[in-house]
Amino acid sequence: MTNRLLKPSHITPVLLLAIAVAASAAPPTPTRLDSVSAWRERLLRAADEAEHQLSALLGDAFGTADATPSRPNGLFLVAPDGAESRISTKTGETPHATPRVVLVVHGLDEPGNIWDQLIPAIQHAGHNVARFDYPNDQPAALSADLLADALTDLRAAGCEHVDLVCHSMGGLIALDVLSRPAFHDARAAWPHIDRYITLGTPFGGSPFARLRALAEVRDRVERWIDSDRRDLNALLDWSSDGNGEAGDDLMPGSPYLVALADRELPAGIASTAIIARMADIAPPDLSELTESWILRRVAGDAEIEAIAAAIRRASLEVGDGVVPESSARARPIEDTAVVRSNHRDMIATVRPIESIRRAIHPDAPERVPPAIPIVLERLASPVPAATSPDH
Repeated sequence: MTNRLLKPSHITPVLLLAIAVAASAAPPTPTRLDSVSAWRERLLRAADEAEHQLSALLGDAFGTADATPSRPNGLFLVAPDGAESRISTKTGETPHATPRVVLVVHGLDEPGNIWDQLIPAIQHAGHNVARFDYPNDQPAALSADLLADALTDLRAAGCEHVDLVCHSMGGLIALDVLSRPAFHDARAAWPHIDRYITLGTPFGGSPFARLRALAEVRDRVERWIDSDRRDLNALLDWSSDGNGEAGDDLMPGSPYLVALADRELPAGIASTAIIARMADIAPPDLSELTESWILRRVAGDAEIEAIAAAIRRASLEVGDGVVPESSARARPIEDTAVVRSNHRDMIATVRPIESIRRAIHPDAPERVPPAIPIVLERLASPVPAATSPDH
């Protein structure tokens, strides 16, 4: 492939375009019940337009086919000082792993810093950590294949028990691995999975997955900024982590999500779902609507009940800003915890926002992402007897 480079001066217009498209989708002032639906349609149209415009602008912005991402994909043991050792039986890289490991799995279009606070916290609590990085924009099923291989490598390195901690789409990939019938026989070569902890996982999908073109800009630029090499080819290699298929898999009602919904986890795994909610939402008081005989006489009982149900549903759709709460709850998990946060800063503080908070409240303590204490509590708890492994 011809190495057609995007000039650095083009990056700013790309980001400005992304911001402009996102701004054009700002929600209108809700004056009618159907305004929420209209806003969603407007947002999806903006996402389609963003993909079209970004594709046109970046048509000549592809690097070489073999360009290397700034953060390599694969399975890595993480030392307390942050040093990482790759585990790969295919390449003969097999550092010794401890008998029990916490394996973290990231989500869609992740530049690599989502674990910057959680991994040290897990290590400080006395656990050993490995991280799995994968081409996060490719079909989710292919990423699950890679995770299955990583579990085999982890067992070969000496790990016997593993706790999975998965952010966003990572929870779907782990669910795919644990529940796919084709992997049934392969599980004998894996460590026993004791816990499955999800963080903002969109079990029912997310309409915001259509905005993956904008997330790809952030992903690629952040990876390039954080890299040691500042390799321009890595910045421009938009195809190295897939062609957006993962975004299609995350759309509500996708074949991938429908297939996952029909599967159950194997016995012996304790599951926890941590859900972020951007604001505390009390169920709306609709008594004046539902108990008004005048409204019922004018609109009819069925219409009033339909309107009330729509309002109640909308109160749950705020979610974490990316994953609607109804989606995060689409898979019934008994051990569910809700935190007040957004999709990322449930486990990773957004530094610009934290800087503003500290400027306003200089004596305020350093913010601890609210999902981190919950993860640590679950990891410290013994696996319930009902889900203890048989071997």
